[in-house]
Amino acid sequence: MNILIVNNYSLQENTPLGITLRNLLFHYNLMEVYNLRSVKYQDQQLPYFESFQISKNKKIINDMPFELRSKFNKVRYAKIKEYVKYTKSLFHVLSKKNIQRIKEFNPDIIYTIGESYFAINFSSYLSKLLDINVIYHFMDNWIDTSFNIVKNRLINRLILGKIYNQMTKSRNALVISDLMKKEYENRFKNIEFHVIGNILTNNNLTNLGLKDGKEFQLLYMGGLHIGRIETIMEMCKLLDSQRLMNVPFMFNIYVPKGHYNKYQHLFNFKNSRIFNEVDNTKAQVLIRKADILIHVESFKQENIEYTKYSLSTKITEYISAGRPIIIYGPSEINSAQYIVNNQIGFNATTIDSLIVYLQNIIQNYDEIAQKINANSSLLFNKRHSYEYRNSIFNKLKG
Repeated sequence: MNILIVNNYSLQENTPLGITLRNLLFHYNLMEVYNLRSVKYQDQQLPYFESFQISKNKKIINDMPFELRSKFNKVRYAKIKEYVKYTKSLFHVLSKKNIQRIKEFNPDIIYTIGESYFAINFSSYLSKLLDINVIYHFMDNWIDTSFNIVKNRLINRLILGKIYNQMTKSRNALVISDLMKKEYENRFKNIEFHVIGNILTNNNLTNLGLKDGKEFQLLYMGGLHIGRIETIMEMCKLLDSQRLMNVPFMFNIYVPKGHYNKYQHLFNFKNSRIFNEVDNTKAQVLIRKADILIHVESFKQENIEYTKYSLSTKITEYISAGRPIIIYGPSEINSAQYIVNNQIGFNATTIDSLIVYLQNIIQNYDEIAQKINANSSLLFNKRHSYEYRNSIFNKLKG
């Protein structure tokens, strides 16, 4: 299958999204058009890959000069700013040479995660130019949050109308969870939504058990955005006040460089340490060496609206390790339900329940880890293998 990718950022970036897209689209012939920065990924093993950045948009309109902003209240200024951003996104241009490159590539579908004016408008333009379908992959509930209706109701209607028209033409779209599939099928009629998240390149599930006298290792790996910093800090304070069955333990937290630089001064805990992110190979080693894998999400309602249908990339990487997972966060979000329903971990919604789950796992580690290891292996084959991916993508050509 030949896939043309249209997103803000390149899949060559060594970010969670870049890694997710490379894993998901591995084995296919790929060409991408992106708008913003690109950090080159050196270890490509894709059968065919070509990438180019879109030409800058024509400067038909500029941002409002600073001296004029004081004449508008914040709401009016936000609406005008959205008009500027949206209008600019309509005037990105492709050179004749790049158009020819795309036509020679002869893509079967256009793949986009949406979430930006550029991705939505430019994928629509290429769909008309090439007469092929756009396949949206909804990884977060950005329809209700990124394009805030309070900012600009007119643009919101234009964007949603364009997305719906593209999905109606293709009759297919991808979503990251069953919870999102159920919600979006009620909202967008006559569209078939297929569930697919992060695809894992290997399944090396091993259960090492807990050795006597070993320091117990808890691990969190991921960002501290979307309100996660508050949840992590609450957990670190709790762990400093607990002995956890008299077993020596350490909570290791690996976060992106920007988050590490911003928050490292806050982590003055005896049982918790924060580290700068490591490369993906080292990350997989650390995940497999940990005894309990931790994920957190915010309890704030505005953050729940964004994450409620999502499945964190790191959770699927945790699955490949077959270790017990604890998610400390609200029970109504998909990540929590996914862990509990597939019996690969536990959802703590309060400080008290977090302590109970930690102590239960420590006290009965080998028994719990063995069950979770077996369930993780089943889930890997059911939802996170290339066989599953192929079965979904084969339905998208049309």
